[in-house]
Amino acid sequence: IYFIILFLSMPVALLIKINNTLGVISWDHARKVLEITETISHGLILLWGALAIAFAVFSGILFMNFITERKKAYLYHSFPIKRKTHFIVHIAVCISGFLIAFVANILISVLILVAKGFGDSLIISAFLSSVAISAVFFLLALSLTVLACALTGQNNASFFLLLCFAFL
Repeated sequence: IYFIILFLSMPVALLIKINNTLGVISWDHARKVLEITETISHGLILLWGALAIAFAVFSGILFMNFITERKKAYLYHSFPIKRKTHFIVHIAVCISGFLIAFVANILISVLILVAKGFGDSLIISAFLSSVAISAVFFLLALSLTVLACALTGQNNASFFLLLCFAFL
Protein backbone atom coordinates (compact mmCIF):
# COMPACT_ATOMS: atom_id res chain seq x y z
CA ILE A 1 0.00 0.00 0.00
CA TYR A 2 2.85 2.35 0.86
CA PHE A 3 4.47 1.84 -2.52
CA ILE A 4 1.32 2.57 -4.51
CA ILE A 5 0.43 5.73 -2.60
CA LEU A 6 4.01 6.98 -2.71
CA PHE A 7 4.22 6.12 -6.41
CA LEU A 8 1.18 8.27 -7.11
CA SER A 9 2.51 11.15 -5.02
CA MET A 10 6.21 11.12 -5.93
CA PRO A 11 7.07 10.02 -9.49
CA VAL A 12 3.65 10.61 -11.00
CA ALA A 13 3.23 14.08 -9.47
CA LEU A 14 6.78 14.98 -10.48
CA LEU A 15 6.22 13.73 -14.02
CA ILE A 16 3.01 15.75 -14.34
CA LYS A 17 4.80 18.90 -13.16
CA ILE A 18 7.73 18.32 -15.53
CA ASN A 19 5.42 17.77 -18.50
CA ASN A 20 3.44 20.91 -17.66
CA THR A 21 6.67 22.89 -17.37
CA LEU A 22 8.03 21.52 -20.64
CA GLY A 23 4.79 22.51 -22.35
CA VAL A 24 5.52 26.23 -21.80
CA ILE A 25 7.51 27.12 -24.89
CA SER A 26 8.28 30.71 -23.98
CA TRP A 27 10.40 29.78 -20.93
CA ASP A 28 14.11 29.11 -21.23
CA HIS A 29 15.74 26.14 -19.51
CA ALA A 30 16.81 28.15 -16.44
CA ARG A 31 13.23 29.28 -15.80
CA LYS A 32 11.97 25.70 -16.13
CA VAL A 33 14.62 24.47 -13.66
CA LEU A 34 13.60 27.19 -11.21
CA GLU A 35 9.92 26.30 -11.55
CA ILE A 36 10.51 22.59 -10.90
CA THR A 37 12.84 23.36 -7.98
CA GLU A 38 10.22 25.62 -6.37
CA THR A 39 7.52 23.00 -6.86
CA ILE A 40 9.66 20.31 -5.22
CA SER A 41 10.87 22.43 -2.32
CA HIS A 42 7.55 24.15 -1.55
CA GLY A 43 4.64 22.11 -2.88
CA LEU A 44 5.59 18.48 -2.96
CA ILE A 45 7.40 18.51 0.38
CA LEU A 46 4.10 19.27 2.13
CA LEU A 47 2.44 16.32 0.43
CA TRP A 48 5.34 13.97 1.16
CA GLY A 49 5.59 15.14 4.76
CA ALA A 50 1.86 14.63 5.34
CA LEU A 51 2.02 11.16 3.81
CA ALA A 52 5.06 10.28 5.92
CA ILE A 53 3.25 11.35 9.09
CA ALA A 54 0.09 9.44 8.11
CA PHE A 55 2.12 6.30 7.35
CA ALA A 56 3.98 6.64 10.65
CA VAL A 57 0.77 6.88 12.66
CA PHE A 58 -0.75 3.94 10.78
CA SER A 59 2.41 1.83 11.18
CA GLY A 60 2.80 2.74 14.83
CA ILE A 61 -0.78 1.82 15.69
CA LEU A 62 -0.44 -1.49 13.87
CA PHE A 63 2.93 -2.10 15.50
CA MET A 64 1.62 -1.54 19.00
CA ASN A 65 -1.59 -3.46 18.32
CA PHE A 66 -0.25 -6.52 20.15
CA ILE A 67 -0.43 -4.60 23.43
CA THR A 68 -4.06 -3.53 23.07
CA GLU A 69 -5.60 -6.91 22.28
CA ARG A 70 -5.53 -9.40 25.12
CA LYS A 71 -5.18 -12.56 22.99
CA LYS A 72 -2.28 -11.10 21.01
CA ALA A 73 -0.59 -9.90 24.18
CA TYR A 74 -0.81 -13.37 25.73
CA LEU A 75 0.52 -14.94 22.54
CA TYR A 76 3.47 -12.57 22.13
CA HIS A 77 4.44 -12.71 25.78
CA SER A 78 4.36 -16.51 25.76
CA PHE A 79 7.23 -16.65 23.25
CA PRO A 80 10.69 -17.16 24.75
CA ILE A 81 11.85 -13.81 23.37
CA LYS A 82 12.79 -10.82 25.45
CA ARG A 83 10.47 -7.84 25.17
CA LYS A 84 13.38 -5.66 24.13
CA THR A 85 14.14 -7.94 21.16
CA HIS A 86 10.47 -8.10 20.25
CA PHE A 87 10.22 -4.30 20.31
CA ILE A 88 13.36 -3.80 18.21
CA VAL A 89 12.19 -6.30 15.58
CA HIS A 90 8.77 -4.65 15.29
CA ILE A 91 10.27 -1.15 15.01
CA ALA A 92 12.71 -2.42 12.36
CA VAL A 93 9.81 -3.90 10.38
CA CYS A 94 7.88 -0.60 10.55
CA ILE A 95 10.83 1.49 9.44
CA SER A 96 12.04 -0.90 6.75
CA GLY A 97 8.55 -1.31 5.27
CA PHE A 98 8.32 2.43 4.76
CA LEU A 99 11.93 2.92 3.69
CA ILE A 100 11.82 0.23 0.99
CA ALA A 101 8.83 1.88 -0.67
CA PHE A 102 10.29 5.35 -0.09
CA VAL A 103 13.73 4.57 -1.56
CA ALA A 104 12.24 2.78 -4.57
CA ASN A 105 10.09 5.81 -5.38
CA ILE A 106 13.04 8.16 -4.82
CA LEU A 107 15.07 6.22 -7.37
CA ILE A 108 12.21 6.25 -9.86
CA SER A 109 11.78 10.01 -9.36
CA VAL A 110 15.48 10.72 -9.81
CA LEU A 111 15.51 8.61 -12.99
CA ILE A 112 12.55 10.62 -14.29
CA LEU A 113 14.34 13.89 -13.52
CA VAL A 114 17.50 12.76 -15.31
CA ALA A 115 15.60 11.29 -18.27
CA LYS A 116 13.65 14.51 -18.81
CA GLY A 117 16.85 16.57 -18.80
CA PHE A 118 16.49 18.05 -15.33
CA GLY A 119 19.41 16.28 -13.68
CA ASP A 120 20.85 19.60 -12.53
CA SER A 121 22.44 19.59 -9.11
CA LEU A 122 20.02 22.28 -7.92
CA ILE A 123 16.96 20.15 -8.63
CA ILE A 124 18.49 16.93 -7.28
CA SER A 125 19.63 18.69 -4.08
CA ALA A 126 16.17 20.22 -3.57
CA PHE A 127 14.60 16.82 -4.16
CA LEU A 128 16.92 15.01 -1.76
CA SER A 129 16.48 17.64 0.96
CA SER A 130 12.70 17.31 0.63
CA VAL A 131 13.02 13.55 0.93
CA ALA A 132 15.26 13.87 4.00
CA ILE A 133 12.76 16.18 5.70
CA SER A 134 9.95 13.71 4.95
CA ALA A 135 12.00 10.86 6.43
CA VAL A 136 12.58 12.90 9.59
CA PHE A 137 8.83 13.57 9.79
CA PHE A 138 8.22 9.83 9.53
CA LEU A 139 10.67 8.95 12.31
CA LEU A 140 9.37 11.67 14.64
CA ALA A 141 5.74 10.75 14.07
CA LEU A 142 6.51 7.04 14.51
CA SER A 143 8.28 7.65 17.80
CA LEU A 144 5.40 9.80 19.06
CA THR A 145 2.89 7.16 18.00
CA VAL A 146 4.79 4.38 19.74
CA LEU A 147 5.11 6.55 22.84
CA ALA A 148 1.38 7.35 22.84
CA CYS A 149 0.44 3.69 22.40
CA ALA A 150 2.86 2.57 25.09
CA LEU A 151 1.56 5.17 27.54
CA THR A 152 -2.12 4.48 26.99
CA GLY A 153 -2.32 0.83 25.93
CA GLN A 154 -5.48 1.49 23.92
CA ASN A 155 -5.95 2.50 20.29
CA ASN A 156 -8.62 5.15 20.92
CA ALA A 157 -6.75 6.78 23.76
CA SER A 158 -3.53 6.77 21.77
CA PHE A 159 -5.25 8.70 18.94
CA PHE A 160 -6.37 11.30 21.49
CA LEU A 161 -2.87 11.51 22.98
CA LEU A 162 -1.39 11.87 19.47
CA LEU A 163 -3.71 14.81 18.83
CA CYS A 164 -2.57 16.37 22.10
CA PHE A 165 1.08 15.87 21.07
CA ALA A 166 0.37 17.39 17.67
CA PHE A 167 -1.00 20.60 19.15
CA LEU A 168 1.95 21.06 21.54
